[in-house]
Amino acid sequence: MRTLALGLSTSCVVLLSVATTAFAASDPPKGSEEHPGAVALSEGEPGKWVYRRFPSLMPLYVYDEDQPSKSNCGRGCQGVWPPLWAHDEDKPMGHWTIMKRDDGTLQWAYKTRPVYMRFHDGPELRLGDGEDGKWHLIEP
Repeated sequence: MRTLALGLSTSCVVLLSVATTAFAASDPPKGSEEHPGAVALSEGEPGKWVYRRFPSLMPLYVYDEDQPSKSNCGRGCQGVWPPLWAHDEDKPMGHWTIMKRDDGTLQWAYKTRPVYMRFHDGPELRLGDGEDGKWHLIEP
């Protein structure tokens, strides 16, 4: 697995992690390299890139029932599907924006779609992909 994680400091972009394996790796899709420090871009299989939560490397998802920059995953839902929280000091970049949830907390959105993790997943366990036909891994 090859993982690229970029973190922002006040003055520069810092490369936090690059792990490689012996197989021939492909380049990430154009434009996908710019993402927040809370996110890593990971190639699990050659040419198959997905975004993950950094540093835990948990898979990240979007939900078909959300509207642009509006989460429909409230209190009961977010126990299983925790939002990818953003902080006041975070700044939007590339396809990544920050949205305010109904409860006033901040959440990252990818291409205006709120982003979540799945409580039962692990770094290599992606049980949520396709759940109820409405949850999908984020691929650049």
